[in-house]
Amino acid sequence: MAGTVPTPRLFVRNERNNTVLNWHQAPKAEFHLYGEAFWKAAKTLLQQNEALDRWPGASFDASVIVYLYRHALELFLKGILLGRGGELVDPPPAISASHSLEKLLPDVRRIFAECGWDKTFGSKTVTSFDDFTVIVAELDRADPKSFSFRYPVGTDLITGALDGHFTFSVRQFAFTMDEVLNTLYDACYSLPDIADDQAEAAHEAWCEAMQDGEPPECEPSETIFGPLLHSR
Repeated sequence: MAGTVPTPRLFVRNERNNTVLNWHQAPKAEFHLYGEAFWKAAKTLLQQNEALDRWPGASFDASVIVYLYRHALELFLKGILLGRGGELVDPPPAISASHSLEKLLPDVRRIFAECGWDKTFGSKTVTSFDDFTVIVAELDRADPKSFSFRYPVGTDLITGALDGHFTFSVRQFAFTMDEVLNTLYDACYSLPDIADDQAEAAHEAWCEAMQDGEPPECEPSETIFGPLLHSR
């Protein structure tokens, strides 16, 4: 019968235990949670494969690991921009559906600068935001459209997605990426408190100006902090 939804055979609800996605129906607030999931999967696959960097057959697992790390990075960056971090800068970040990582960095740097994080980054091999941009540029060159490590060929279905004999240590790759993702993970969880504090300070400044008989040019609800104040 036309319009009838077929009985699910894959996404089936059990009587007791089920997985629930988009629980709060606020998907823009879940980018970092998806990033954590992909990061966790990458680390698990890395830890469970002792043959990586030693046995040629394990190279196919390495491609999956690189993809999972890269996607986690993209999710964390977009989570910073689409989440509370975007409230800290004016104008707000402009984000497209592109998979380019480098295009996200200028707005991320603005947010990091607002928080005083732009001069430092990690503590081992990626010690500054400039180091971070170099890492991202290298990853974008190797995998500009988040495609190269998911398929053996390019979009023409003929040319290799990677250069011939593309050689690297996936464990060293993961070591550096773990440092990067640790920093972005911390940022994702710190930004809501910083945004709350900045919004509260803006509201208090507005109230003081009103008490002094010098109303500001606009009310707090008209500033970039308006959505937060209205939600309280």
